[in-house]
Amino acid sequence: MVKKLIAEGEAFLKSREYRNAYRKFELVKSLYPDYPDIQILLKKAEREQVYAGSAALTQEDKNDIDRRYNLGMAYYQKGGADNIKKALVELRWVAAKDPNNIKAVVAVNKIESQLRSDSSSAKSEGSKLSQDQEILVRKYYYNGINYYSNNDFKRAIAEWRKVIAIDPGHTRAKNNIRKCLVLLGQ
Repeated sequence: MVKKLIAEGEAFLKSREYRNAYRKFELVKSLYPDYPDIQILLKKAEREQVYAGSAALTQEDKNDIDRRYNLGMAYYQKGGADNIKKALVELRWVAAKDPNNIKAVVAVNKIESQLRSDSSSAKSEGSKLSQDQEILVRKYYYNGINYYSNNDFKRAIAEWRKVIAIDPGHTRAKNNIRKCLVLLGQ
């Protein structure tokens, strides 16, 4: 049975279905933790899962992405309404060009969250998340639930921190992080 699961996982790797491969290898690890090279297979599926989307980018694209990310962060650090807007433009461009660039996605959501909180304090009423942000919050929240249910508490915390970066008032994510930290003994 374990050999069959490994073969299925390797087939998923070949067909670039990294999430399915990772799940098969996790199942093998749960059944037979001492299986030879299971950690290597898990790391490979995990690493490929992260980099699958950026494989199509040329070196020139990557350089442009880095340049615009750094420019956006420089604008953000300068502060001021105009600079914040310029930072948001640059960072949104980076996030659109390379959706796997988590730093850019988190920075965009953080800036948008700050802008919402600034405008809501000026209006003295809360503003809602955009539809895209609601989708991201839902995605990251349920990714965290998935990791939590697989006892991968560190990854669950990382996902829920993304939720809080977008929506600082998300109490369920905050509570889940607290639970994980207790389970990790921190």
